[in-house]
Amino acid sequence: MPYYTAYGLRIRSFLFLPGLPSDEGPPDVDIRLGRLNRRPKALVKEGCLRVSKNQALLSWQDVGAFLISDGREIIVYSSLETDDRLLRLFIVGPPLGILLHQREQLVLHASAVSIDGEIVAFLAGSGCGKSTIAAALHARGHGVVADDVLAADATRENPTVHSGFPQLKLWPKAATLLTDIPDNLPRLHPRFEKRACPAIRGFQLNQCGSDAFTS
Repeated sequence: MPYYTAYGLRIRSFLFLPGLPSDEGPPDVDIRLGRLNRRPKALVKEGCLRVSKNQALLSWQDVGAFLISDGREIIVYSSLETDDRLLRLFIVGPPLGILLHQREQLVLHASAVSIDGEIVAFLAGSGCGKSTIAAALHARGHGVVADDVLAADATRENPTVHSGFPQLKLWPKAATLLTDIPDNLPRLHPRFEKRACPAIRGFQLNQCGSDAFTS
Protein backbone atom coordinates (compact mmCIF):
# COMPACT_ATOMS: atom_id res chain seq x y z
CA MET A 1 0.00 0.00 0.00
CA PRO A 2 1.36 3.46 -0.85
CA TYR A 3 2.30 5.92 1.90
CA TYR A 4 1.82 9.69 1.81
CA THR A 5 2.15 12.72 4.02
CA ALA A 6 -0.32 15.56 4.49
CA TYR A 7 -1.31 17.81 7.40
CA GLY A 8 1.66 16.54 9.39
CA LEU A 9 0.42 12.94 9.19
CA ARG A 10 1.72 9.79 7.51
CA ILE A 11 -1.13 8.26 5.54
CA ARG A 12 -1.31 4.66 4.30
CA SER A 13 -3.92 4.29 1.57
CA PHE A 14 -5.32 1.42 -0.49
CA LEU A 15 -5.93 3.99 -3.23
CA PHE A 16 -3.24 5.97 -5.02
CA LEU A 17 -3.49 9.65 -4.06
CA PRO A 18 -1.58 11.63 -6.70
CA GLY A 19 -0.75 15.14 -5.59
CA LEU A 20 0.14 14.06 -2.05
CA PRO A 21 3.88 13.81 -1.30
CA SER A 22 5.04 10.24 -0.71
CA ASP A 23 6.47 9.18 2.65
CA GLU A 24 7.39 6.07 4.58
CA GLY A 25 7.28 5.04 8.21
CA PRO A 26 4.65 3.94 10.72
CA PRO A 27 1.29 5.35 9.54
CA ASP A 28 -0.74 7.78 11.62
CA VAL A 29 -3.79 7.21 9.40
CA ASP A 30 -5.07 4.23 7.43
CA ILE A 31 -7.43 4.58 4.46
CA ARG A 32 -8.74 1.17 3.53
CA LEU A 33 -11.51 -0.48 1.55
CA GLY A 34 -14.37 -2.00 3.54
CA ARG A 35 -16.51 -4.99 2.62
CA LEU A 36 -19.72 -4.09 0.81
CA ASN A 37 -21.68 -6.75 2.69
CA ARG A 38 -20.72 -4.97 5.93
CA ARG A 39 -21.63 -1.49 4.77
CA PRO A 40 -23.24 0.38 7.69
CA LYS A 41 -27.03 0.43 7.28
CA ALA A 42 -27.13 4.05 8.44
CA LEU A 43 -25.30 5.06 5.27
CA VAL A 44 -27.71 3.74 2.67
CA LYS A 45 -29.39 7.10 2.04
CA GLU A 46 -27.82 9.99 0.16
CA GLY A 47 -26.13 12.55 2.39
CA CYS A 48 -26.84 10.63 5.59
CA LEU A 49 -24.65 11.88 8.42
CA ARG A 50 -24.28 10.42 11.90
CA VAL A 51 -21.64 11.62 14.31
CA SER A 52 -20.58 10.35 17.72
CA LYS A 53 -17.60 11.28 19.84
CA ASN A 54 -15.17 9.06 17.96
CA GLN A 55 -16.93 8.19 14.69
CA ALA A 56 -18.62 9.83 11.74
CA LEU A 57 -20.57 8.20 8.92
CA LEU A 58 -20.97 9.86 5.51
CA SER A 59 -22.54 8.74 2.25
CA TRP A 60 -22.85 10.07 -1.31
CA GLN A 61 -24.90 8.47 -4.04
CA ASP A 62 -22.81 6.99 -6.89
CA VAL A 63 -19.66 7.50 -4.80
CA GLY A 64 -19.79 5.40 -1.65
CA ALA A 65 -19.87 5.54 2.11
CA PHE A 66 -17.10 6.61 4.48
CA LEU A 67 -16.59 5.61 8.11
CA ILE A 68 -14.13 7.88 9.92
CA SER A 69 -12.94 6.63 13.31
CA ASP A 70 -10.74 7.89 16.16
CA GLY A 71 -8.75 10.26 13.97
CA ARG A 72 -6.84 7.25 12.69
CA GLU A 73 -8.89 5.45 10.05
CA ILE A 74 -11.13 6.03 7.03
CA ILE A 75 -12.96 2.96 5.75
CA VAL A 76 -14.36 3.35 2.24
CA TYR A 77 -17.42 1.33 1.18
CA SER A 78 -17.69 1.56 -2.59
CA SER A 79 -18.33 -0.69 -5.56
CA LEU A 80 -15.51 -1.66 -7.90
CA GLU A 81 -17.26 0.32 -10.65
CA THR A 82 -16.75 3.64 -8.84
CA ASP A 83 -14.12 5.74 -10.60
CA ASP A 84 -10.94 6.04 -8.52
CA ARG A 85 -10.67 9.74 -9.34
CA LEU A 86 -14.10 10.35 -7.84
CA LEU A 87 -13.18 8.45 -4.67
CA ARG A 88 -9.95 10.43 -4.31
CA LEU A 89 -11.82 13.70 -4.71
CA PHE A 90 -14.15 12.85 -1.83
CA ILE A 91 -11.59 11.19 0.46
CA VAL A 92 -9.37 14.29 0.64
CA GLY A 93 -12.45 16.46 1.23
CA PRO A 94 -15.00 16.01 4.07
CA PRO A 95 -13.76 12.59 5.33
CA LEU A 96 -10.20 13.84 5.78
CA GLY A 97 -11.51 17.07 7.33
CA ILE A 98 -13.53 15.11 9.87
CA LEU A 99 -10.53 12.92 10.68
CA LEU A 100 -8.45 16.04 11.39
CA HIS A 101 -11.27 17.36 13.60
CA GLN A 102 -11.20 14.07 15.52
CA ARG A 103 -7.52 14.74 16.12
CA GLU A 104 -8.56 18.01 17.82
CA GLN A 105 -7.50 20.23 14.95
CA LEU A 106 -9.38 23.42 14.08
CA VAL A 107 -10.61 22.56 10.57
CA LEU A 108 -11.65 25.38 8.24
CA HIS A 109 -13.14 25.43 4.75
CA ALA A 110 -10.36 27.61 3.43
CA SER A 111 -7.36 27.94 1.16
CA ALA A 112 -4.13 29.34 2.55
CA VAL A 113 -0.72 30.62 1.50
CA SER A 114 2.47 31.55 3.32
CA ILE A 115 3.42 35.25 3.21
CA ASP A 116 6.49 36.57 5.03
CA GLY A 117 6.46 33.70 7.51
CA GLU A 118 2.77 34.00 8.34
CA ILE A 119 -0.17 31.89 7.20
CA VAL A 120 -2.93 33.82 5.45
CA ALA A 121 -6.21 31.96 5.00
CA PHE A 122 -9.20 32.73 2.81
CA LEU A 123 -12.52 31.48 4.19
CA ALA A 124 -15.69 31.50 2.10
CA GLY A 125 -18.38 29.30 0.63
CA SER A 126 -17.90 27.11 -2.41
CA GLY A 127 -17.40 29.01 -5.64
CA CYS A 128 -16.36 32.28 -3.99
CA GLY A 129 -12.77 32.20 -5.26
CA LYS A 130 -10.66 30.86 -2.38
CA SER A 131 -8.50 28.70 -4.64
CA THR A 132 -8.30 31.43 -7.29
CA ILE A 133 -6.90 33.93 -4.76
CA ALA A 134 -4.40 31.33 -3.58
CA ALA A 135 -3.40 30.68 -7.21
CA ALA A 136 -2.91 34.41 -7.86
CA LEU A 137 -0.66 34.72 -4.80
CA HIS A 138 1.20 31.55 -5.73
CA ALA A 139 1.88 33.08 -9.15
CA ARG A 140 3.48 36.01 -7.28
CA GLY A 141 5.86 33.64 -5.48
CA HIS A 142 4.01 32.68 -2.29
CA GLY A 143 3.85 29.04 -1.22
CA VAL A 144 0.51 27.25 -1.06
CA VAL A 145 -0.18 25.77 2.37
CA ALA A 146 -3.58 24.14 1.80
CA ASP A 147 -6.53 24.22 -0.56
CA ASP A 148 -10.14 23.77 0.55
CA VAL A 149 -9.29 21.99 3.84
CA LEU A 150 -7.12 23.91 6.32
CA ALA A 151 -6.22 22.46 9.71
CA ALA A 152 -4.66 24.39 12.58
CA ASP A 153 -3.50 23.41 16.04
CA ALA A 154 -5.36 26.07 18.00
CA THR A 155 -4.32 24.73 21.41
CA ARG A 156 -1.16 26.85 21.33
CA GLU A 157 -0.94 30.58 22.01
CA ASN A 158 0.01 31.06 18.36
CA PRO A 159 -1.84 28.58 16.11
CA THR A 160 0.28 26.19 14.08
CA VAL A 161 -0.76 25.11 10.60
CA HIS A 162 0.35 21.91 8.90
CA SER A 163 0.74 21.83 5.13
CA GLY A 164 -1.95 20.02 3.18
CA PHE A 165 -0.68 19.04 -0.26
CA PRO A 166 0.80 21.03 -3.16
CA GLN A 167 -2.22 21.21 -5.42
CA LEU A 168 -4.99 23.67 -6.23
CA LYS A 169 -8.40 22.80 -7.67
CA LEU A 170 -9.12 25.44 -10.30
CA TRP A 171 -11.53 26.17 -13.12
CA PRO A 172 -9.71 26.38 -16.49
CA LYS A 173 -10.00 30.19 -16.60
CA ALA A 174 -8.43 30.52 -13.14
CA ALA A 175 -5.78 27.93 -14.02
CA THR A 176 -4.35 30.37 -16.58
CA LEU A 177 -2.79 32.12 -13.58
CA LEU A 178 -0.40 29.17 -13.32
CA THR A 179 -0.17 27.77 -16.82
CA ASP A 180 -0.62 28.89 -20.41
CA ILE A 181 -2.44 25.69 -21.41
CA PRO A 182 -4.93 24.76 -18.65
CA ASP A 183 -6.57 22.10 -20.84
CA ASN A 184 -3.38 20.03 -20.49
CA LEU A 185 -3.92 19.74 -16.73
CA PRO A 186 -5.73 16.62 -15.48
CA ARG A 187 -9.40 16.97 -14.62
CA LEU A 188 -10.38 16.13 -11.07
CA HIS A 189 -12.98 13.84 -12.65
CA PRO A 190 -14.21 13.36 -16.22
CA ARG A 191 -17.55 14.95 -15.30
CA PHE A 192 -15.93 18.04 -13.77
CA GLU A 193 -14.26 20.95 -15.55
CA LYS A 194 -12.03 21.77 -12.58
CA ARG A 195 -8.36 20.93 -13.00
CA ALA A 196 -5.67 19.71 -10.63
CA CYS A 197 -2.94 22.36 -10.68
CA PRO A 198 0.45 21.58 -9.09
CA ALA A 199 1.61 24.21 -6.60
CA ILE A 200 4.99 22.84 -5.60
CA ARG A 201 7.02 26.08 -5.53
CA GLY A 202 7.51 27.18 -1.93
CA PHE A 203 5.57 24.21 -0.53
CA GLN A 204 6.88 22.93 2.79
CA LEU A 205 6.40 19.28 3.69
CA ASN A 206 7.05 19.96 7.34
CA GLN A 207 4.94 21.91 9.74
CA CYS A 208 4.26 25.53 8.89
CA GLY A 209 4.35 27.69 11.98
CA SER A 210 3.55 31.37 12.24
CA ASP A 211 3.60 34.12 14.79
CA ALA A 212 0.22 35.19 13.50
CA PHE A 213 -2.64 33.42 11.77
CA THR A 214 -4.57 35.85 9.63
CA SER A 215 -7.85 35.35 7.83
